[in-house]
Order: sequence, then structure tokens, then C-alpha cells
Amino acid sequence: MLHSTNQSKPCLPPPPRTLRIWLDIRDDRGETTYKVFPRKPTPAYAGSVRLIKVDDFNGENLEVSDLDLTAAGALTCTCPGFKQHQHCKHCDAMTAAKVFLPEERRLLVEIGRELASLKDEAQAKVAELNWQLSAARRDLEAAQAEITSLQTELASRPARSARKTQSLRRSHKQTLAAVAAEEKGVA
Repeated sequence: MLHSTNQSKPCLPPPPRTLRIWLDIRDDRGETTYKVFPRKPTPAYAGSVRLIKVDDFNGENLEVSDLDLTAAGALTCTCPGFKQHQHCKHCDAMTAAKVFLPEERRLLVEIGRELASLKDEAQAKVAELNWQLSAARRDLEAAQAEITSLQTELASRPARSARKTQSLRRSHKQTLAAVAAEEKGVA
């Protein structure tokens, strides 16, 4: 166990750790060294690295290639060779270096398929819920129309009742007058 003999100096945190990865690729044109920079994964890419050709580190005409591992488990590269042939020395080298392991790629393919299946299920459920919402809206509109009709009918009932009452009173008065006239005639 190490002990500090100088108690007056505060302990400084250790410097951040860094990792430098270099990739040497040998082909029929010779050997090329690249510096490898890991990049943050995105929703489209499960893994990503940037390769910068070391020979060009003087700032002139940098050759930069971005390697991405898609959610489907395929490696892609931005270099002209990959664009022309759908494979390149960068992908081959990174696969040989096991930067993107075959097992990880297989798992990504499985996860991608499962996500696609879940997406399809979610879309079907959303469609079903939208249909149910549409039906509920139609039912609500029908219920609102029925309520409006009933309110109109109820509002007109007092007026009809008043007319009917007046009619009954007239009829009753006429009946009383007829009875009174008959009583006079009999008497």
C-alpha cells in the first residue's frame, strides 16, 4: 500500500485513459496503416469505426473510410472499393481483427428480425386501435344525435301539454254548458 509523505499537496485524479488502435493492411499494393477511431452507434448502425490513413496525417488529402455494422449484421464501408464491389480490404481486415465478431453480427441479425416483427405487430395493433377509435367516434356521434333529438322532443312537450290542457278546458266548458242547458230545459 502506497502512502503519500507530502500531506500538503492534494491528490490529483489520474489522467483519462486512452486507447489507440492501429490497423495495418497488406495487399498487392503494399502495406497501409490506418488509425482506428470508434464512433457512437446510431439507430441505423449497431457499431461504427472511422479509419484514417496514417500516411496522410500531414493534413493533405486525408483518406477517410467509415465502417458501419448495420442492424441487419452487414458491414458497409464508405470507400470506393466497397461502393464498386460491395466488399473491401477495410471490411475484410476489421473482420479478421474480430472488431465486429461473427457472433455479434448473427445476434444483430436476430435482433433486427425480432424488431421488424415487433414493428409489424405494433403497426397492426395501431391499425386495430384506430379502427376501434373510429367506431367509437361514430357511436358517440350517433349518441349525440339521439340526445339532441330527445332534448328537442322534451322541449316541445310542455307546449303540447299546454295546448292539450287548453283544449280539454274548452271541451270541459262546453260539456258543462251543455249540461247546464239541459238542466234548464228539463226544469
